[in-house]
Amino acid sequence: MMNSNIAEMPSADEKELFQPDNYSLSSLEDEIQVDQRCQKLLKLFLGHLHKEQGIDQLTAGAHARGADFFLRDYMIDHWHENIFSITPDHVKGFGGNWYIIKTLEPNMKELTSLLEGIASFYTFCAYKKLLRPEISDSIVSACSKLSFYQQRIDSFHELEDGEYLDWDKACPIR
Repeated sequence: MMNSNIAEMPSADEKELFQPDNYSLSSLEDEIQVDQRCQKLLKLFLGHLHKEQGIDQLTAGAHARGADFFLRDYMIDHWHENIFSITPDHVKGFGGNWYIIKTLEPNMKELTSLLEGIASFYTFCAYKKLLRPEISDSIVSACSKLSFYQQRIDSFHELEDGEYLDWDKACPIR
């Protein structure tokens, strides 16, 4: 029988994944390595949701997909930022602007799923001590502002000629 303390010890690969500084970007090579680390971390997150949290595979997969889109497409590819340098403004800019302009048919059903994944991922990160719980709490709070995101989508769909710049300034991506 395996000692439970031994079973809980992270592998060398996991130790690398659980070092927030390993997600810093300063070159194209860093970006590739961070993207690969992020994929591995997301797989651990998916397993955590399904196995440890008891979340069904479909829901766990949706959460992982939402986190993946935010982390790899927005934080890493678009901003070239460390995924642990997260602030509520990143979430607000993502959901209230970037997602809307980068998606063919922005809608609340999809955005809600993405935001749930982001909130769940950063809760997992706090659990794994990758960031402070108060940061995770502020991210979860930013993800829960669904009426704000709905208003942003609605107002985007209602834009007329010459109104985009004001809409963009009301919730800048950054």
